[in-house]
Amino acid sequence: MKNLKLKGTILRKSLSLFIILSCIMFISNQAKSAPTFTLSSFLTGAGTSESPYLIYRPTQMDSLSTFVNAGGATSYRDASWAWHPYYFQMQNDLDFENNTFTPIGTSTLPFSGIFDGGGYSIKNIKITDVGVFGYVSSSQLIPAINNLGVVGAVITGTNSDIGAIAG
Repeated sequence: MKNLKLKGTILRKSLSLFIILSCIMFISNQAKSAPTFTLSSFLTGAGTSESPYLIYRPTQMDSLSTFVNAGGATSYRDASWAWHPYYFQMQNDLDFENNTFTPIGTSTLPFSGIFDGGGYSIKNIKITDVGVFGYVSSSQLIPAINNLGVVGAVITGTNSDIGAIAG
């Protein structure tokens, strides 16, 4: 009888521990957290119109995509709660050498900054279902993508909102 009670106690405690751990895992998977790095960790500049974040290499575009898609902000609110975009500027052509690129911005985490291609082009890029910029914010700010060319891109998918620059 004692052995049966002990087994029942162990079973209840094990089940309780399992439920607690399951809840913790569920909650941690549901929470969206900002990236563990900042824009200044991979880009030079201050993100202002006078000193934009400068983009020289395809890897920096990859990092920008990772940053935005993980919840990193491309705009901010000032002390009066007015929205302001961060500014980004390409400094030369970027050749992706036919590597697949994950578009910048998702439907829930869109790009909301100002991107100046500087008259340069993104070359030989592979994208699925959208464009270089997957989703661009349509609220708070008027984000802009200017002076940017796309050359030799392979864009595939079934989405009806496919574009080379923005989906």
